[in-house]
Amino acid sequence: MSLTGIVPNSCSLALTRPTPLPLGVLYNNWLHDVAKRFQKKFDDDISATFNFELGPEFEIAICKVLQDLLPRRFGVCRGFVVGRTGDSAGDDIIIFDAQRFPTIRALATDLSQKERVPAEAVLAYIEAKHTLIVEGDDKSGQSLAKATRQVEAVKAISRPAVELQEVVPGLNLGDGLCVEGPSGYPSTKNPYYAAIWARNLKSIEQDPHDALSRRLADLNSDRTDLPDAIVAGSSIALPAVRSEGNIEVMPFLCASTELVSIPNEIAPWGIALAHMLWAIEWVTLGDLPWDTMVTEQVQTWKSISSGTPPVRGTRFRTP
Repeated sequence: MSLTGIVPNSCSLALTRPTPLPLGVLYNNWLHDVAKRFQKKFDDDISATFNFELGPEFEIAICKVLQDLLPRRFGVCRGFVVGRTGDSAGDDIIIFDAQRFPTIRALATDLSQKERVPAEAVLAYIEAKHTLIVEGDDKSGQSLAKATRQVEAVKAISRPAVELQEVVPGLNLGDGLCVEGPSGYPSTKNPYYAAIWARNLKSIEQDPHDALSRRLADLNSDRTDLPDAIVAGSSIALPAVRSEGNIEVMPFLCASTELVSIPNEIAPWGIALAHMLWAIEWVTLGDLPWDTMVTEQVQTWKSISSGTPPVRGTRFRTP
């Protein structure tokens, strides 16, 4: 990402995306190789090794594959995203920044247990389904409508925005400088990335992919907090910008993008992983309110303490 567009005396700048290189040039097609590895992991370790039908087993299998492939600074667990006021949502897969928040790294040790992850630490949320059913309302267990509603609930968990003028955590360029984000990107630097990953896609219609495309078009008109990506069987839906008849894939669903679905028989899971990595590498998370949390705990301790707390540093003289 580069900084351009600085106009004298206007105190404004724009963030722009670098011009893409031809396909296969970047790092000797490294991302393609990562995508292929994830697809092979999914095919071999999940589809072949794990013999399951229940959702929790599928979630745990996905978590194990992600733990094996994601960079070590990312933590993976199952559980709920929790806001500062105690509101929570989601109960599937959470990816958090274990490097910036080492105190919660231990959440990823027991995948059978569902954890509560502070919203400020969350990079991505994945709603995992063994089978995603196109039809049905938002109360039907495996329906697309219910899965998107659960994603919407996660995105609704409030957390303080990291503004575009905050270049690094704790260093803000100030309100006097107007910063415009890259075209097709969110207006803040810490949006939630949320996706639906399903092993199978099912519909009452003959072509499930066409049914998914039409259903997403209906949902697009009703909601803006849809998933940033959907992979279900061999079908994929990703955010995109339409321009002069062309479609450019983007990392997030926002006001200027829309979900576009495509069939992909080759490596849908590899594409899903690559898209998520693209998104979460762009995210800059805010800070946990340690001062407020510690003060709150001290006040709680004082309210239940019957005696005077000991004073550290007192010097005692021996007779």
